[in-house]
Amino acid sequence: MKKRLTEAQFQAAIKGLEIGQQTIDIAHGVLVEGRPQAAFVASLGLSKGAVSQAVNRVWVAAQRTAPEGFERITAEGA
Repeated sequence: MKKRLTEAQFQAAIKGLEIGQQTIDIAHGVLVEGRPQAAFVASLGLSKGAVSQAVNRVWVAAQRTAPEGFERITAEGA
């Protein structure tokens, strides 16, 4: 499954994250625009791991963000 976000989901995910502009640009390119990570490896001279980490940081934040009108809840087992 390809990781993709809408522009609204992306903006909600990065809100409050302490990340640099390059991380935002990479994650937006991959998650919203659908560009391959390899394109950023080549164009920015970064390692595959660095690009992957940038994308995953925003992706994980997006998974923690509830859609508009919803509230995220958690339950703890006994």
